[in-house]
Amino acid sequence: MDQIDRQITVGASDIQLPDPLDLLASYVDLVREDLAKGEIERVLNYLRTICVIGAQVEQQLRLGIGIGQNTSNVKPAVAAQTRNRSDSSATGLGRPRSPESAELSRAILEVLGDHSGPVTLKELMEALVERGVQLPGQGKAANLIAHMNRMSEIERVKRGLYSLTRASVS
Repeated sequence: MDQIDRQITVGASDIQLPDPLDLLASYVDLVREDLAKGEIERVLNYLRTICVIGAQVEQQLRLGIGIGQNTSNVKPAVAAQTRNRSDSSATGLGRPRSPESAELSRAILEVLGDHSGPVTLKELMEALVERGVQLPGQGKAANLIAHMNRMSEIERVKRGLYSLTRASVS
Protein backbone atom coordinates (compact mmCIF):
# COMPACT_ATOMS: atom_id res chain seq x y z
CA MET A 1 0.00 0.00 0.00
CA ASP A 2 2.78 2.44 0.86
CA GLN A 3 4.28 1.99 -2.58
CA ILE A 4 0.97 2.68 -4.27
CA ASP A 5 0.40 5.84 -2.22
CA ARG A 6 3.86 7.18 -2.95
CA GLN A 7 4.11 9.65 -5.83
CA ILE A 8 7.15 10.07 -7.97
CA THR A 9 7.83 13.54 -9.29
CA VAL A 10 10.29 14.49 -11.95
CA GLY A 11 11.57 18.03 -12.23
CA ALA A 12 12.07 19.75 -15.58
CA SER A 13 15.82 19.75 -14.97
CA ASP A 14 15.76 15.92 -14.73
CA ILE A 15 14.58 15.54 -18.32
CA GLN A 16 17.41 15.06 -20.80
CA LEU A 17 16.76 16.35 -24.29
CA PRO A 18 19.03 15.22 -27.10
CA ASP A 19 22.02 17.46 -27.75
CA PRO A 20 21.25 19.46 -30.93
CA LEU A 21 24.77 18.84 -32.25
CA ASP A 22 24.28 15.07 -31.84
CA LEU A 23 20.95 15.39 -33.66
CA LEU A 24 22.63 17.28 -36.49
CA ALA A 25 25.28 14.57 -36.79
CA SER A 26 22.56 11.89 -36.87
CA TYR A 27 20.67 13.69 -39.61
CA VAL A 28 23.85 14.18 -41.65
CA ASP A 29 24.42 10.41 -41.42
CA LEU A 30 20.84 9.79 -42.59
CA VAL A 31 21.35 12.20 -45.50
CA ARG A 32 24.48 10.32 -46.59
CA GLU A 33 22.73 6.95 -46.39
CA ASP A 34 19.65 8.07 -48.30
CA LEU A 35 21.67 9.95 -50.93
CA ALA A 36 23.49 6.70 -51.66
CA LYS A 37 20.10 4.98 -52.03
CA GLY A 38 18.72 7.74 -54.25
CA GLU A 39 15.98 8.66 -51.74
CA ILE A 40 15.84 12.33 -52.75
CA GLU A 41 12.53 13.21 -51.01
CA ARG A 42 13.75 11.79 -47.71
CA VAL A 43 17.03 13.68 -48.09
CA LEU A 44 15.12 16.92 -48.66
CA ASN A 45 13.03 16.27 -45.53
CA TYR A 46 16.16 15.61 -43.48
CA LEU A 47 17.76 18.80 -44.81
CA ARG A 48 14.70 20.80 -43.73
CA THR A 49 14.98 19.30 -40.27
CA ILE A 50 18.69 20.12 -40.17
CA CYS A 51 17.82 23.74 -40.97
CA VAL A 52 15.31 23.84 -38.11
CA ILE A 53 17.80 22.40 -35.62
CA GLY A 54 20.44 24.82 -36.88
CA ALA A 55 18.07 27.74 -36.34
CA GLN A 56 17.43 26.54 -32.79
CA VAL A 57 21.17 26.36 -32.09
CA GLU A 58 21.61 29.85 -33.57
CA GLN A 59 18.86 31.25 -31.31
CA GLN A 60 20.40 29.65 -28.25
CA LEU A 61 23.81 31.08 -29.09
CA ARG A 62 22.40 34.56 -29.75
CA LEU A 63 20.57 34.51 -26.41
CA GLY A 64 23.67 33.32 -24.58
CA ILE A 65 22.20 29.93 -23.72
CA GLY A 66 24.48 26.92 -24.03
CA ILE A 67 23.73 24.57 -26.91
CA GLY A 68 21.27 21.93 -25.80
CA GLN A 69 21.08 23.49 -22.34
CA ASN A 70 17.80 23.05 -20.50
CA THR A 71 15.89 26.33 -20.69
CA SER A 72 13.78 25.69 -17.56
CA ASN A 73 15.82 28.20 -15.53
CA VAL A 74 15.56 30.86 -18.23
CA LYS A 75 12.83 33.49 -18.15
CA PRO A 76 9.67 32.19 -19.92
CA ALA A 77 9.93 34.78 -22.72
CA VAL A 78 13.50 33.71 -23.51
CA ALA A 79 12.65 30.01 -23.29
CA ALA A 80 9.78 30.51 -25.73
CA GLN A 81 12.15 32.20 -28.18
CA THR A 82 14.58 29.29 -28.09
CA ARG A 83 12.00 26.52 -28.41
CA ASN A 84 11.23 25.85 -32.03
CA ARG A 85 7.83 24.20 -32.30
CA SER A 86 8.55 22.50 -35.59
CA ASP A 87 11.68 20.80 -34.26
CA SER A 88 11.19 17.19 -33.22
CA SER A 89 13.90 17.60 -30.57
CA ALA A 90 11.52 19.83 -28.62
CA THR A 91 9.55 16.68 -27.82
CA GLY A 92 12.66 14.79 -26.78
CA LEU A 93 12.01 12.21 -29.46
CA GLY A 94 14.72 13.38 -31.82
CA ARG A 95 13.13 11.81 -34.86
CA PRO A 96 12.31 13.41 -38.18
CA ARG A 97 8.79 14.18 -39.26
CA SER A 98 7.09 11.87 -41.73
CA PRO A 99 7.25 12.82 -45.42
CA GLU A 100 3.49 13.48 -45.34
CA SER A 101 3.89 15.88 -42.43
CA ALA A 102 6.76 17.68 -44.16
CA GLU A 103 4.70 17.92 -47.36
CA LEU A 104 1.76 19.38 -45.43
CA SER A 105 4.06 21.91 -43.74
CA ARG A 106 5.54 22.94 -47.09
CA ALA A 107 2.09 23.32 -48.66
CA ILE A 108 0.78 25.39 -45.73
CA LEU A 109 3.76 27.74 -46.01
CA GLU A 110 3.23 28.08 -49.76
CA VAL A 111 -0.48 28.89 -49.38
CA LEU A 112 0.15 31.46 -46.65
CA GLY A 113 3.04 32.90 -48.67
CA ASP A 114 0.78 33.37 -51.69
CA HIS A 115 -1.50 35.69 -49.69
CA SER A 116 -0.55 39.23 -48.71
CA GLY A 117 -2.44 39.03 -45.42
CA PRO A 118 -3.92 36.56 -42.97
CA VAL A 119 -5.89 33.58 -44.30
CA THR A 120 -8.97 32.02 -42.72
CA LEU A 121 -8.82 28.38 -41.74
CA LYS A 122 -11.54 27.58 -44.27
CA GLU A 123 -9.64 29.29 -47.12
CA LEU A 124 -6.44 27.52 -46.10
CA MET A 125 -8.14 24.12 -46.07
CA GLU A 126 -9.74 24.77 -49.48
CA ALA A 127 -6.40 25.86 -50.97
CA LEU A 128 -4.66 22.76 -49.60
CA VAL A 129 -7.35 20.47 -51.03
CA GLU A 130 -7.06 22.26 -54.42
CA ARG A 131 -3.33 21.50 -54.38
CA GLY A 132 -4.06 17.83 -53.72
CA VAL A 133 -2.67 17.82 -50.18
CA GLN A 134 -4.17 15.20 -47.89
CA LEU A 135 -5.43 16.62 -44.60
CA PRO A 136 -4.83 14.16 -41.76
CA GLY A 137 -7.48 12.43 -39.65
CA GLN A 138 -11.21 12.76 -39.24
CA GLY A 139 -11.22 16.14 -37.51
CA LYS A 140 -9.40 17.76 -40.39
CA ALA A 141 -9.70 21.35 -39.12
CA ALA A 142 -8.54 20.44 -35.62
CA ASN A 143 -5.65 18.37 -36.96
CA LEU A 144 -4.59 21.18 -39.30
CA ILE A 145 -4.64 23.65 -36.40
CA ALA A 146 -2.60 21.26 -34.24
CA HIS A 147 -0.09 20.85 -37.08
CA MET A 148 0.23 24.63 -37.55
CA ASN A 149 0.66 25.14 -33.80
CA ARG A 150 3.90 23.14 -34.05
CA MET A 151 5.22 25.37 -36.84
CA SER A 152 7.24 28.38 -35.70
CA GLU A 153 6.77 30.04 -39.10
CA ILE A 154 3.02 30.48 -38.55
CA GLU A 155 1.18 32.76 -36.18
CA ARG A 156 -2.46 32.75 -35.17
CA VAL A 157 -3.72 36.28 -35.77
CA LYS A 158 -7.02 35.51 -34.09
CA ARG A 159 -9.42 32.60 -33.96
CA GLY A 160 -9.52 30.91 -37.36
CA LEU A 161 -7.10 33.40 -38.96
CA TYR A 162 -3.46 32.52 -39.70
CA SER A 163 -0.46 34.15 -41.35
CA LEU A 164 3.28 33.77 -41.70
CA THR A 165 5.37 35.27 -38.91
CA ARG A 166 7.32 38.41 -39.75
CA ALA A 167 10.57 36.44 -39.64
CA SER A 168 9.19 33.95 -42.19
CA VAL A 169 8.15 36.69 -44.61
CA SER A 170 11.51 38.49 -44.72
